[in-house]
Order: sequence, then C-alpha cells, then structure tokens
Amino acid sequence: SATEIGIGYGREVLETGLNLGVNLKGIIGKAGYQSIRVADEDVKVDDFSKTARSSFAPGIDVGLLWDMRETFPSLPARPRLAVAGRNVNSPGFKNPDAARLAGERDSFPLHGQGRAGFALSPFKWWHLAFDADLTNNLTPVDGYKSRYMSAGTEVNIFNRPWLNIPLRAGLQKNISDSASGVSYTGGFGFNFIRV
Repeated sequence: SATEIGIGYGREVLETGLNLGVNLKGIIGKAGYQSIRVADEDVKVDDFSKTARSSFAPGIDVGLLWDMRETFPSLPARPRLAVAGRNVNSPGFKNPDAARLAGERDSFPLHGQGRAGFALSPFKWWHLAFDADLTNNLTPVDGYKSRYMSAGTEVNIFNRPWLNIPLRAGLQKNISDSASGVSYTGGFGFNFIRV
C-alpha cells in the first residue's frame, strides 16, 4: 500500500489557456510478504502483516491542461485536452527481508504512468470525457499489465450556485488484457453553495 502526502501548484501560461502543474509528494510505502503452501490446511492470512516493511520515497506528478476555448474563443462545447504524468521519478520501496530471502526483488517500484484525456461540455449542465493510459502499467502481479481506456458523462441536476446534484455514468476497459470485460461505473454527488 502507498500513502501519499503532497503539495501541488498549477498556473496558466501567459493567458493562453495552457495550464501547467506539478505535485511534489512524500510516499510511505508498505510492502508485505507471505509464502503460502496450498497443501497446508491451516493458512493464516494475518501473518502477511507480521513481515510488512515500511519505507519512504519522494514522488513527482506533472500535468498539462489546455482549455482550447481560452485560446480560440469561438470554439463550441469548451473542448479541453489534458496530459498527466504520475510518479514520473518511479519511486521504490523496500521489500521485507522474508521476500528477499525467498528470491523476490529488493524493492517494490511504483513505475511512472502517463494518461491523456479529452473533455467537452455541450451545455453548462452536461459534460463528456474520454481518457486513456499512455503507458502499459505494471501491477503487483508479475507479468500482468494494465492500460485503461475510459469514457463517461456527467449531467448536473439543478446546476445552481446554491445546489447542484451531478449524476455520473461511465465505462472502462483494460486494453492490455484482451480477456478483460468492460466495467461500468456510476455515481452522484451533492454540491452546496458554490462560490
């Protein structure tokens, strides 16, 4: 597991609609290890936490957002394009001694990830978004990669400064795994007194 504490800053470049941002963070990574023999009848999963090891590493995220209507005011539907890099410095965390003695790697890396997205707002109350991973992302399972492509929409009910209820729906697929199915997502929120 990884716990992150960060501070970020972003700014528009010369009123062009192009915004740059960076996030500097400290990450506390906790890696655990337990070897389980399937033939054993008495398997205790709590033993996993007994060998866990925590370590600290700095992390860096960067982002770029282009609000095209700020550059070209006549564009309809307020198109926006964004690219983000997460953990671009690929921080690593120490594996427990039990893992290293069993032949596992010395450290558990959080590899850098890239993602790009595009959004449209045909109306002030309706938004559409599409995004995709630019990188094949390694997972804790050796040899298994993930690369998600997602699309979604948000409709704002009421959409007033004093009350807004956004309703969201979307779908995503791991395009690195041809056997993976499409996942459907949904959600809602309550926004009170926007300023």
